[in-house]
Amino acid sequence: MGKINVIFGTHNSLPYGSPDAVFENAYQKDYKPFLTELYNNPELFTIIHYSGIVLDWLKDHHPEFLMLLNDMVKRKQVELLGGGFYDPFLPLIPHTDRLGQVESLTTLIRERFGKRPRGGWITENIWDPALVSMLKNSGLDYIFLEEYHFINAGLSEKDLYNPVMTEDQGKVITVYPIASKISERM
Repeated sequence: MGKINVIFGTHNSLPYGSPDAVFENAYQKDYKPFLTELYNNPELFTIIHYSGIVLDWLKDHHPEFLMLLNDMVKRKQVELLGGGFYDPFLPLIPHTDRLGQVESLTTLIRERFGKRPRGGWITENIWDPALVSMLKNSGLDYIFLEEYHFINAGLSEKDLYNPVMTEDQGKVITVYPIASKISERM
Protein backbone atom coordinates (compact mmCIF):
# COMPACT_ATOMS: atom_id res chain seq x y z
CA MET A 1 0.00 0.00 0.00
CA GLY A 2 1.19 3.53 -0.75
CA LYS A 3 1.31 6.49 1.58
CA ILE A 4 -1.93 7.56 3.29
CA ASN A 5 -2.82 10.67 5.25
CA VAL A 6 -4.39 10.25 8.66
CA ILE A 7 -6.73 12.69 10.40
CA PHE A 8 -6.46 12.38 14.15
CA GLY A 9 -9.48 13.47 16.12
CA THR A 10 -11.45 12.99 19.31
CA HIS A 11 -15.10 13.22 20.30
CA ASN A 12 -15.96 14.44 23.80
CA SER A 13 -19.45 14.47 25.22
CA LEU A 14 -21.38 13.52 28.31
CA PRO A 15 -25.12 13.04 28.70
CA TYR A 16 -27.15 16.11 29.56
CA GLY A 17 -27.86 16.21 33.28
CA SER A 18 -24.75 14.27 34.32
CA PRO A 19 -23.59 15.21 37.82
CA ASP A 20 -20.71 17.68 38.16
CA ALA A 21 -18.57 14.87 39.59
CA VAL A 22 -18.86 12.97 36.28
CA PHE A 23 -17.83 16.06 34.31
CA GLU A 24 -14.97 16.78 36.71
CA ASN A 25 -13.72 13.22 36.46
CA ALA A 26 -13.75 13.37 32.65
CA TYR A 27 -11.99 16.74 32.80
CA GLN A 28 -9.24 15.56 35.16
CA LYS A 29 -8.65 12.14 33.58
CA ASP A 30 -9.32 12.83 29.90
CA TYR A 31 -9.88 16.38 28.67
CA LYS A 32 -7.14 18.20 30.60
CA PRO A 33 -4.29 15.66 30.16
CA PHE A 34 -5.03 15.27 26.44
CA LEU A 35 -5.16 18.98 25.71
CA THR A 36 -2.07 19.67 27.84
CA GLU A 37 -0.07 17.05 25.96
CA LEU A 38 -1.30 18.36 22.64
CA TYR A 39 -0.50 21.95 23.62
CA ASN A 40 3.06 20.92 24.51
CA ASN A 41 3.47 19.38 21.04
CA PRO A 42 2.49 22.20 18.66
CA GLU A 43 3.59 20.22 15.61
CA LEU A 44 0.61 17.88 16.13
CA PHE A 45 -2.68 18.86 14.50
CA THR A 46 -6.01 17.40 15.54
CA ILE A 47 -9.72 17.79 15.04
CA ILE A 48 -11.75 17.81 18.24
CA HIS A 49 -15.46 17.66 18.92
CA TYR A 50 -16.85 18.91 22.22
CA SER A 51 -20.60 18.87 22.62
CA GLY A 52 -22.29 22.08 23.69
CA ILE A 53 -23.00 20.41 27.03
CA VAL A 54 -19.28 19.93 27.68
CA LEU A 55 -18.32 23.40 26.43
CA ASP A 56 -20.91 25.03 28.69
CA TRP A 57 -19.69 23.02 31.69
CA LEU A 58 -16.07 23.94 30.93
CA LYS A 59 -17.01 27.63 30.68
CA ASP A 60 -18.52 27.50 34.17
CA HIS A 61 -15.95 25.25 35.87
CA HIS A 62 -12.65 25.47 33.96
CA PRO A 63 -12.50 28.62 31.83
CA GLU A 64 -8.70 28.24 31.71
CA PHE A 65 -9.21 25.12 29.59
CA LEU A 66 -11.19 27.11 27.04
CA MET A 67 -8.46 29.78 26.99
CA LEU A 68 -5.88 27.10 26.19
CA LEU A 69 -8.16 25.58 23.55
CA ASN A 70 -8.71 29.02 22.03
CA ASP A 71 -4.92 29.53 21.77
CA MET A 72 -4.65 26.21 19.94
CA VAL A 73 -7.46 27.14 17.54
CA LYS A 74 -5.80 30.48 16.80
CA ARG A 75 -2.45 28.83 16.08
CA LYS A 76 -4.29 26.39 13.80
CA GLN A 77 -3.28 23.34 15.81
CA VAL A 78 -6.89 22.39 16.60
CA GLU A 79 -9.95 22.48 14.41
CA LEU A 80 -13.23 22.24 16.31
CA LEU A 81 -16.09 20.18 14.93
CA GLY A 82 -19.71 21.23 15.06
CA GLY A 83 -22.72 18.97 15.27
CA GLY A 84 -25.75 18.88 17.54
CA PHE A 85 -25.46 20.95 20.72
CA TYR A 86 -26.87 18.22 22.98
CA ASP A 87 -25.47 15.34 20.89
CA PRO A 88 -28.93 14.32 19.62
CA PHE A 89 -29.67 11.50 17.22
CA LEU A 90 -30.32 13.94 14.38
CA PRO A 91 -32.42 11.65 12.14
CA LEU A 92 -34.82 11.02 15.03
CA ILE A 93 -35.77 14.64 15.72
CA PRO A 94 -37.84 17.07 13.62
CA HIS A 95 -36.06 18.99 10.86
CA THR A 96 -36.34 22.37 12.60
CA ASP A 97 -34.91 20.88 15.80
CA ARG A 98 -32.01 19.36 13.82
CA LEU A 99 -31.22 22.74 12.36
CA GLY A 100 -31.53 24.42 15.77
CA GLN A 101 -29.18 21.89 17.38
CA VAL A 102 -26.48 22.36 14.74
CA GLU A 103 -26.87 26.14 14.66
CA SER A 104 -26.67 26.36 18.47
CA LEU A 105 -23.32 24.56 18.61
CA THR A 106 -22.05 26.46 15.56
CA THR A 107 -22.93 29.78 17.20
CA LEU A 108 -21.30 28.80 20.49
CA ILE A 109 -18.06 27.80 18.73
CA ARG A 110 -18.05 30.90 16.53
CA GLU A 111 -18.64 33.25 19.46
CA ARG A 112 -16.20 31.57 21.84
CA PHE A 113 -13.40 30.71 19.40
CA GLY A 114 -13.92 33.19 16.57
CA LYS A 115 -14.24 30.54 13.89
CA ARG A 116 -17.18 28.67 12.39
CA PRO A 117 -16.79 24.89 12.35
CA ARG A 118 -16.32 23.46 8.86
CA GLY A 119 -16.85 19.84 9.90
CA GLY A 120 -19.42 18.05 12.00
CA TRP A 121 -19.77 15.11 14.34
CA ILE A 122 -22.71 12.72 13.85
CA THR A 123 -23.76 11.36 17.24
CA GLU A 124 -23.36 7.58 17.51
CA ASN A 125 -22.98 7.51 13.71
CA ILE A 126 -26.75 7.47 13.35
CA TRP A 127 -26.92 8.55 9.74
CA ASP A 128 -29.60 9.41 7.24
CA PRO A 129 -28.60 10.71 3.79
CA ALA A 130 -31.37 13.32 4.11
CA LEU A 131 -29.15 15.08 6.70
CA VAL A 132 -26.80 16.27 3.94
CA SER A 133 -28.82 19.29 2.83
CA MET A 134 -29.45 20.45 6.42
CA LEU A 135 -25.77 20.07 7.36
CA LYS A 136 -24.62 21.89 4.25
CA ASN A 137 -27.19 24.66 4.78
CA SER A 138 -25.72 25.01 8.29
CA GLY A 139 -22.30 25.69 6.78
CA LEU A 140 -20.70 22.28 7.30
CA ASP A 141 -18.50 20.90 4.53
CA TYR A 142 -17.58 17.49 5.93
CA ILE A 143 -18.46 14.85 8.52
CA PHE A 144 -17.04 11.58 9.82
CA LEU A 145 -18.83 8.22 9.80
CA GLU A 146 -17.82 4.71 10.83
CA GLU A 147 -16.50 2.38 8.13
CA TYR A 148 -19.60 0.18 8.18
CA HIS A 149 -21.58 2.94 6.46
CA PHE A 150 -19.13 2.77 3.55
CA ILE A 151 -19.18 -1.04 3.44
CA ASN A 152 -22.99 -1.07 3.52
CA ALA A 153 -22.98 1.38 0.60
CA GLY A 154 -20.99 -1.13 -1.45
CA LEU A 155 -17.45 0.22 -1.11
CA SER A 156 -14.57 -2.19 -0.72
CA GLU A 157 -12.02 -2.17 2.10
CA LYS A 158 -9.43 -0.47 -0.13
CA ASP A 159 -11.88 2.41 -0.62
CA LEU A 160 -11.93 3.08 3.14
CA TYR A 161 -8.81 5.23 2.93
CA ASN A 162 -10.49 7.94 0.90
CA PRO A 163 -13.29 10.39 1.62
CA VAL A 164 -16.45 10.22 -0.45
CA MET A 165 -18.98 12.83 -1.48
CA THR A 166 -22.68 12.40 -0.83
CA GLU A 167 -25.61 14.51 -2.00
CA ASP A 168 -29.14 15.43 -1.01
CA GLN A 169 -31.35 17.96 -2.82
CA GLY A 170 -28.39 19.26 -4.80
CA LYS A 171 -26.25 19.83 -1.68
CA VAL A 172 -22.95 17.94 -1.41
CA ILE A 173 -20.91 17.08 1.67
CA THR A 174 -17.64 15.15 2.10
CA VAL A 175 -17.68 12.09 4.35
CA TYR A 176 -14.47 10.76 5.91
CA PRO A 177 -14.37 7.15 7.13
CA ILE A 178 -13.48 6.52 10.77
CA ALA A 179 -11.02 3.64 11.11
CA SER A 180 -12.95 1.46 13.55
CA LYS A 181 -9.97 -0.81 14.23
CA ILE A 182 -8.14 2.17 15.65
CA SER A 183 -11.05 3.83 17.46
CA GLU A 184 -12.03 0.59 19.24
CA ARG A 185 -8.61 0.47 20.91
CA MET A 186 -8.85 3.98 22.31
